[in-house]
Amino acid sequence: MKFGVLGPYLIQPDRKHGIRAAKHRSLLAVLTVNANSFVTVRRLTEELWLDAPPGSADNLVRQYVSAIRRELRDESLATLPGGYRLDLRDGDLDRDDFDRHLARARREIAEDRLESGSAELTAALSLWRGDPLGDVEQGPSITAEARRLVERRLSAIEQRIDVDLRRNRYGRALDEMAALVTLHPEREGLRARQMRALSATGRRADALAAFREGRAALVDGIGIEPGPELQRLHRQILSGDLPVESRPTTGPSQRAGPAQLPPDLPDLIARDEELAAIVGYLTTTGATAPVVVVSGKVGVGKSALVTHAGHVLRDRFPDGQLFLPLTGRTPADALRDALRALGSLAASAKISLRELREAYGRELRDRRVLVIADDATAESDVRALVPPGARSALLVTSRSVLPGIEGARHVPCLPLTEANAVSMLSGIIGEQRAAADPAGVLSLVTRLGRLPLAMRIAGSRLLVHPGRSVRLLSERLRRYNSLDELAYGGLAIRPRLAESMRQLTEAEQRVFRRAGVLSSFDVATAAQLAGLTVEQGAHAVDRLLELHLVDPADDGLATIERYATDLLARQYARERLAADDPRWTV
Repeated sequence: MKFGVLGPYLIQPDRKHGIRAAKHRSLLAVLTVNANSFVTVRRLTEELWLDAPPGSADNLVRQYVSAIRRELRDESLATLPGGYRLDLRDGDLDRDDFDRHLARARREIAEDRLESGSAELTAALSLWRGDPLGDVEQGPSITAEARRLVERRLSAIEQRIDVDLRRNRYGRALDEMAALVTLHPEREGLRARQMRALSATGRRADALAAFREGRAALVDGIGIEPGPELQRLHRQILSGDLPVESRPTTGPSQRAGPAQLPPDLPDLIARDEELAAIVGYLTTTGATAPVVVVSGKVGVGKSALVTHAGHVLRDRFPDGQLFLPLTGRTPADALRDALRALGSLAASAKISLRELREAYGRELRDRRVLVIADDATAESDVRALVPPGARSALLVTSRSVLPGIEGARHVPCLPLTEANAVSMLSGIIGEQRAAADPAGVLSLVTRLGRLPLAMRIAGSRLLVHPGRSVRLLSERLRRYNSLDELAYGGLAIRPRLAESMRQLTEAEQRVFRRAGVLSSFDVATAAQLAGLTVEQGAHAVDRLLELHLVDPADDGLATIERYATDLLARQYARERLAADDPRWTV
């Protein structure tokens, strides 16, 4: 049986039902942190109920122990006169493994074997899974042990930083300290290490800024000035008395950066103009990070385009490429994903969105990183991810234009032309098969709205049915539910349209359901069908245009704007009308 306290309380193997009751887990956790030591019943009652134990506390403790013993199914929980003891062997408790790695690290470092010492410290820290015993009710023993373990972990991190600095590995040490000084501003020794490392790598201004930040955190947080060591170090840096490391260092780029780009698509068709706009803008120099927003309707190929652009730009951003899917994610989720990929400890810290944003800024400050934010729904999603300075860049996809992003370049991603759509589908199913039925190919790409995703799905279905003609698939899409047919291998159109629908208000959804099934409509018709005023209808139609759920329908009448859905969106509107407005007929 293995027990873990370096994170949420862990018992392995956990039986089918396991020890789930809160009091049972708390009692066993108290015995675990006092492993191989006698714990009295009286102390257990104090741990479980603090100053207000019930009259039957002693009897309840005995019942809890009996239930725990049944789950453990071994002899490790011993009953002694007046109390209990949990008997654990070497290797049964992760805390003991942590201590053994630390002891070996101290020996290696004392013998000046820094590489193996660093490896032992890394092994020790890898055992941590989160806040120690954070899911257990906090009695006195648990609270004290959790604090002690946090302190030991921080001490181990500081030891590894010291080893990195002795080995001139300033990049990793500075990365780690940037997050730690924010999480633990009271640790002046850590702030001093950061200032020394910054000064040693020639970043004197940053070292002085680190002192100012540390002083402000101490004064504002706990009302004290920095101690003598930090004050003395500050004076040395001001006067230039600290030596600068003579060997060149590259800061964060000393370690491999994240490489999160999805595989590039070999059959990306006719996006040269959009690609040139993206690459041209993201490689311009300026005072702020360049931001490009690629917008377009569901399935038009936005993600494929920015992925290809990312591969083209890899050499321009040598410190890494982040790919952050935003569907169903908050800005805080995205920032934690980015910080985790950048190796920042702030990713797992319980800090605010503002503090996450600050940590993200510190991580990117000296890096050249391309950040791709896929499927943003609001300007707030994007603003949280704009890198600081001008070294990194942000590339965004969205169904909306997101016009409120300051300084962004907007690149529309439109459906393919008829010729390019035919070329793409022919490339998927084979030129010979496409040439055998050119009218069927043209009919199919038209029905699919010349959307690359829809054509990729349809092409895949044709590949697994080599005897099926292109014309037959086009006819199936016409006669049956197109959206049922357009799903294959994890790709589908319907869920993406549903995600767009969720971004609409109820009034906007009514307009989409009731007017979207028509071949075309104007604002007055949409408003009447949805039970809205003309002004309300106009706002709703504008929102549908913004999300590319409807398109302008040019009928040659300059004084009346008309709109229409493409065939796939129209099919989805028909589905939602039947489900949500069953009394309506088309």
